[in-house]
Amino acid sequence: TDFNIKTMIRILVICTSGHGAGSGVTRHIMNYMALIAKNPDFKIFIGKNNADYQPNIDKFKEMGCQIADFPERFSRPLAYMRAIYRFIKNNKIDMIHVHGSSGTMCMEFLPALLGGTKERIAQSHTTGNQYPIIDRLLRPLFHKLVTKRLACGEDAGKYMYGKRPFTIIHNGINCNEFQYNDNNRTVIRKELHIDNNKVLGHIGLLRPEKNHKFLLIVFKELISIDPTWKLMLFGKGDLESEIKEQVESLELTDKVLFMGIKDNVGDYLSAMDIFVFPSLHEGLPFVVLEAQANGLRCILSDTITKQVNLTGNVDFLPLDVSADEWAGYILEKYDDDLSSRLKSSKKAIDDIIGKHYDMNHKAQILSKIYNF
Repeated sequence: TDFNIKTMIRILVICTSGHGAGSGVTRHIMNYMALIAKNPDFKIFIGKNNADYQPNIDKFKEMGCQIADFPERFSRPLAYMRAIYRFIKNNKIDMIHVHGSSGTMCMEFLPALLGGTKERIAQSHTTGNQYPIIDRLLRPLFHKLVTKRLACGEDAGKYMYGKRPFTIIHNGINCNEFQYNDNNRTVIRKELHIDNNKVLGHIGLLRPEKNHKFLLIVFKELISIDPTWKLMLFGKGDLESEIKEQVESLELTDKVLFMGIKDNVGDYLSAMDIFVFPSLHEGLPFVVLEAQANGLRCILSDTITKQVNLTGNVDFLPLDVSADEWAGYILEKYDDDLSSRLKSSKKAIDDIIGKHYDMNHKAQILSKIYNF
């Protein structure tokens, strides 16, 4: 066994935005790790800091990952980099895999290089970031430090790496978890007292890029035309109190359901009628794949890559058209015929698997990359 320990590939995986409640990138990493951490060739360490959502960290532990505790990245950058350097040296890390969206990934790659890690993998998840100036300054160093470039889609790759070659590992999903289920729909709608309502759904962190502000104005227009609609919002985040204030000032309190974080999101998708996602920027949002797998019609902002439309059930609208046009479009796409929902969910799942966006296929690709 001693020999085996030496041949194991030791990998440190870090998500620069942290493992907050409801983070899409965290779920993406979890989906892979559920399959990869079982592989005896790999020993996986997940970087965390104290702002992370503990149930997420516990899940990583259950999968067999070890946890590497680091200081907070943004408030204590130097302590953070020093801690990574020490951890890498002490644990003889062979490979670091950083999920991020800007040149600030140097904060992981520089200590990794100094600590002796040969393989430094970047994975780009979106087409924008909050630190454009620092990002621009650090990009040249970032390109020197990276040894392998991954992205969740074409646009996210070009955004991060320009003309340099990169490998796309699409956000895979576990399709069967999201198949439409009539019973879930009935139970959840009864529980929430919305059995006779039409339901618009959104899942995402309560953060600026998700554009809740615009979503609520669209919803206000929607109920001025048809007051039987309700809006289900899933997620937590920095803007929670601001969004709740907006709900009050638009007099939508009895129409908007703040659902927080749920582990069984698939069950709740079945309770929705239309999924709406007006983000300012995204990579390849796999919550939209999950909504499609459930047979939902999805209405997205056209800032999001068209690659996310795997089923033909996705429509794209510009953010510069008026909120009442969005509302009109939602009404137009609403279909009260539930008899076809299961059929369209099953067909969507076939499409998603056929295009290799299912989890098992993605995990095999990542295993090959890790087996350098």
